[in-house]
Amino acid sequence: MTDRSGGIDPVPAWTDIARQVREINDQMATAMRAFATGTAQRTPPALQEPMARYFEWLAEASTAMTDPLRRLLDENSRLAERLATLAEQQRDMAEQTAEWAERQHELTDQLSSMARPFLEQEEALRQLHGLWSGTASGTDDEG
Repeated sequence: MTDRSGGIDPVPAWTDIARQVREINDQMATAMRAFATGTAQRTPPALQEPMARYFEWLAEASTAMTDPLRRLLDENSRLAERLATLAEQQRDMAEQTAEWAERQHELTDQLSSMARPFLEQEEALRQLHGLWSGTASGTDDEG
């Protein structure tokens, strides 16, 4: 479809299409009920039984088509509820994980603060060892 400016019209959203179909369906159902009610009242007695069988068959055919649709809609609704529950659980899990990460950062900072003096002392000992090793091996520049 092209719009007036020569561009392409955007595809209507699924919800817009569903709404339009629902409106058309409601109009058709209303018209069908009015027609059936008016027709039933004016149907000659000889045609009432065949018409009753026809509408019974029509109702069965309609049920055969709408029952799977109804089940599909029910399943879709349950799926939406499960997805919403899963999303909520994932939000909760994400919050918990963020709290754990924050706590882990705090613990790492505390451990670093506690370990820093020992690490600095170890480095100082290595430097002293290097100085003394150099002196003991005769690499001293003095003398």
